[in-house]
Amino acid sequence: VNCVAGVQIGGSLAGLKVGTQLSLINGKDERILNVDGAFNLSFSVLDGTDYDVQVKTQPLGQKCTVVNGKGKASLANPAAATNVSVTCVAE
Repeated sequence: VNCVAGVQIGGSLAGLKVGTQLSLINGKDERILNVDGAFNLSFSVLDGTDYDVQVKTQPLGQKCTVVNGKGKASLANPAAATNVSVTCVAE
């Protein structure tokens, strides 16, 4: 079995209204979130790969923004890819 080490992309979500959800994407990786707190995207990315986490679908009545969503995955510093911050506010 040939295993390739990857870097997990993740962070925290704050301000999401109860009963709503939003969709985050990084390339073809999509993750639906419906509760505040820590999150990880579905798939790890290879060392040296650029990532760009964005909101694909906004929750009803809110606007969510991503901070620290872009970077280059690094096995030498994997924590750098787990500081993505998503904040939602009422529109």
